[in-house]
Amino acid sequence: MLCILQAMKMEIEVPAPWAGRILEVSVREGDSVGAGDLLVAIESPLPRH
Repeated sequence: MLCILQAMKMEIEVPAPWAGRILEVSVREGDSVGAGDLLVAIESPLPRH
């Protein structure tokens, strides 16, 4: 699991799209985010196609 988002008193688990190292976190706890917003940058150990 990458993170947990809260929306309308519900918690939504966001899975990581692949295994890797987190390079950068683009948001802070308590920030509002929208659909398509970048949450983190993940370095993938394998090339993606």
